[in-house]
Amino acid sequence: MMYTVPEGPQIVSVLELRLNQAMIGEKTSADALNTMAAEIHTLMRGAGYKTERLPDLK
Repeated sequence: MMYTVPEGPQIVSVLELRLNQAMIGEKTSADALNTMAAEIHTLMRGAGYKTERLPDLK
């Protein structure tokens, strides 16, 4: 699989885990999406990207 950023595999891993948690009822949809956003934001900032976050979903 080709990714447009080097962090692509890590991003996909976060997405898969959190979406699965939402699907099996371990997390609410909003909680899963908020967790994904926070983890991907941290990942991208750590890689040197200038990113900002929108407010969490309620």
